[in-house]
Amino acid sequence: MDPFASTVVNVDRKAHSLLQYFIHVSHPRTWHSEVQDDHTYTFQRDVLTLVKGCLEKEVHFYTLLASMASQMQYFEQMNRDDDTTSQMVTKAIDAVRRHLRSSPPINQRLIFDIHQMAVTDFYRYELNSALIHLTAARSLLSQLGGIERIDPSLREWIVIGDGYLAAELFQKPLFPASCFDPGELELEHVDVVHVHSGTTAKWVQEPGYQNLLPTQMQRVLIDLTTTIHTMQRQFRPPPSDRNAPAGSKPILHWLLLRTSALRHRLLELEVDDGKVDAIRIGLIVWLFMAMTVTGRRRTCKVLASKLRLQLEGIRPRDWIEFGDAHLWVLLVGAVSAGTSDRGWFLTAILRMDRADGRATHKPFREDELAKLFDRFSYLEPYQRGLLRAVIKDLNASVPRTTWIS
Repeated sequence: MDPFASTVVNVDRKAHSLLQYFIHVSHPRTWHSEVQDDHTYTFQRDVLTLVKGCLEKEVHFYTLLASMASQMQYFEQMNRDDDTTSQMVTKAIDAVRRHLRSSPPINQRLIFDIHQMAVTDFYRYELNSALIHLTAARSLLSQLGGIERIDPSLREWIVIGDGYLAAELFQKPLFPASCFDPGELELEHVDVVHVHSGTTAKWVQEPGYQNLLPTQMQRVLIDLTTTIHTMQRQFRPPPSDRNAPAGSKPILHWLLLRTSALRHRLLELEVDDGKVDAIRIGLIVWLFMAMTVTGRRRTCKVLASKLRLQLEGIRPRDWIEFGDAHLWVLLVGAVSAGTSDRGWFLTAILRMDRADGRATHKPFREDELAKLFDRFSYLEPYQRGLLRAVIKDLNASVPRTTWIS
C-alpha cells in the first residue's frame, strides 16, 4: 500500500531486509561513538528521508541496496554464498548510467548515490574502484560550492569514509582535515571535561622525541593528548553495553569529528623516517580502534599488516633511543592485527625481551604494559581487554622454566 503513490520500485523481501539493515545498522554505525542506550544520535532523522528517496527513484534504490548488500556480505559475513551483491551492483551501475544520460541536476542526492558506490567497492576490497567513485563525488561537489556547503550529515559521512579509504590505501585523504575539523572544544564544555589548554604529552616534550618527530606531527600529538583526556572523562563503562559510550552527546559528536580529523592530519603528513612512520601508523590504528566499529574490525587489521612491513625494514639498533615507543608500537600491532600478523608482533615483543642476552624472562604484567600504553595513548574501558589478551598470549609463549621472579 502506497497512499502517496511515491513508490516507483518494487520492494521484495530481500530489498526490505537490506533497507532494514541500512536503518538499524549501517547508518547508525557511522556515528557509533555517540549512539547511547536510547539508540539516538545526531543525524538519526535523516535515515527515513534517505529511504523515502530510495522508493522514489531507481538510481537511489539500487545504489543504496548495493552498498548494504556489500556490507552484509563482506563485513558482516552474511549471505556469503549467494550473489545478491553482484546482482545489486550490476543494477546500480545500470541505473546510474541511465540517470546520468538524462543530464540530471547536480544535487546532494546524486552525490550520496555515487558515494554509496564508493562504499560498495570499499567493503568488497575494491579500493581503487572506491577511490575512483569518491574522486567523482569530489569533482561534482565543486559544482555545489565544495564539501563545506553541503548538509553536515552527508559531509561527515563522506569525510569519515574518505579516512577509511585513505588509511587502507595508506595515502593522503582526498578531502583535507580542515574542511571538517571542529577545532578545540567549545568553552561551554571545557569545565565539564576539565580539559586544560596547556596539557601536552610529556613524551613529546622529551629532547629525543623533539628531534625525531616533525613539527607538524608534534602539533597533532598535542591535540591528540587533550582529545584523549576528553575521551577518558566521557567514556565511562556503561552498565549494559561496553561498546556504547556514555556522556554528553555534543561532546561525543565533537570527539567523533575531532578524532576523525586527527586521523586525517596524520595521514596528510609526509614522513621520511621509518620509526616516525611506524609511530604514525600506530597512532592511526589506535584512533580507529578506540572510536570506530569498521576500523576496529577491519581497517586496524589492514594497517597492522602495513605496520609489520614498516617495522621489518627498520634495524633493531635504530630503536635504541626509543625503546619505549618501539614496544608500544609492537603492542598496538599485536592488539589490532589479524591472525596472520598477530604471531609476528608477539614474536617481535619476545625478541625485544631477549635483547639483553638473558635466557630467562620476567612474566609480562598488565600494570607495567598499561603504564607504557598510558604514556602514549590508552583508553582503559575499551583497550584493557585487548591488552590482557596479548599479555596472556605472550606469557603462554614463554615456558615457565625460563621465568624469573
